[in-house]
Amino acid sequence: MPVVQPLIVDTYAGDLNGATDIAKLVAAGPPWCGWMGKATQGNYYYDAAWFQPHWRDARDLAGDRYGVDWFRGAYHYLDLRIDAQQQAEFYLRAIEGAGGWSSGDLWPVVDVERAGQRGEVTAQQVIDRVTRWTEVVKSATGQQVILYGGEYLRELGITNHMGCAALWVARYTATLPVGAYASLGWNLDNLFAWQYVGDGVGQLAGYPIQSPIGKVDVSALVMPNALAFIRNRMGVTAV
Repeated sequence: MPVVQPLIVDTYAGDLNGATDIAKLVAAGPPWCGWMGKATQGNYYYDAAWFQPHWRDARDLAGDRYGVDWFRGAYHYLDLRIDAQQQAEFYLRAIEGAGGWSSGDLWPVVDVERAGQRGEVTAQQVIDRVTRWTEVVKSATGQQVILYGGEYLRELGITNHMGCAALWVARYTATLPVGAYASLGWNLDNLFAWQYVGDGVGQLAGYPIQSPIGKVDVSALVMPNALAFIRNRMGVTAV
């Protein structure tokens, strides 16, 4: 049996009939070490009634685990047809409205995928939008940004890091070939996480296919000594 790397789940308002049982996830203990929630999309989607209580619970219900072997995070789904600065400011306001950042939080995440994108978008447009979003968020928070991306960026031939410091990639197969991230211009040292399960679909031997809260997306933190890395580099100063 392999040594299971720390695992995080990511959910959104449509998952699990809109409920995410943070308490159950925390109580499951290691290797379950965190929750990532969808905060915003474009400059138009923010389900405050869902996100705000889950954002608070992911800190408060973790107790002594928070910032030690349990972390929370929030991602933004980038709409490539909308001004990136507007989207970044929208995301930042959403986090502030939910209580702001604390010391056990992961770096902000920008999600760049094809689904829901309207019309044709060029590689340069993607690079420009993501880079600008990242610049605004980094300036406002003092933190680096994680890029969630994969096939869409690969098809566009994008290897530019677009201001991001780490990659989070999805591949629901038994292995993660080097090409899955190298083709995007990244190396193993900068690979934050591998989303190896998508809503209960995955094949990585020895790793759970279903989370303690049901069939949701599950990612393994790839970086060596991942928890120490998070504690040392990803925590933000409480405000």
